[in-house]
Amino acid sequence: MELLPFVGRRREWKAFFIGFARAGWTEAAQHFAAQIARRSLHHERWTEAGMQLIDLKQLDDDLAAWA
Repeated sequence: MELLPFVGRRREWKAFFIGFARAGWTEAAQHFAAQIARRSLHHERWTEAGMQLIDLKQLDDDLAAWA
């Protein structure tokens, strides 16, 4: 899987990736997200700041709590 954020041309950006799934995440996806959280990728104009996986139940719960 390749992760490509949208970045500007003249600034250094920090990219935080969020994955959305309807019915949860596989162990492989959770492992991938954990690896991204532990490492720090530095690209020409951006730095990877982390990744979070969200499923529909968590999204519904969060929206209900915020309402």
